[in-house]
Amino acid sequence: PLVKANELLTRINTLYREQAREEQSFLDQEHIRVRNLLANRDFVLGEYFEKRGENRAAQIMYAQVAEDYHDTQLASLAEERIGTVKDKPPIPEQQAQWLVNLFPQSEAAKPLIAEGNKESMFR
Repeated sequence: PLVKANELLTRINTLYREQAREEQSFLDQEHIRVRNLLANRDFVLGEYFEKRGENRAAQIMYAQVAEDYHDTQLASLAEERIGTVKDKPPIPEQQAQWLVNLFPQSEAAKPLIAEGNKESMFR
């Protein structure tokens, strides 16, 4: 709904410029509010990834906020967060590797040709 509202406000300002002049201050105020809500949504998603230790995903979300919503207050905060997660490991380490090792690996996850095996398949 937020994306649709943003698109609708943009269309109103471009297609109905003459009619929108009467309510321009209201439309501008709502456009700013919708953009702030969109920026907040993406920023919160970045925080979620950061809390989980998925720092690469957090960095991507923060960069998206900084780029797409550069006119909002969260853009500068997102750039600061990019600096904090940049030096951390991109993915979290497996906490219970011993438990993961108890389960057999599925056949679908194994490669068809072992790495380093350069023989032709047509011999």
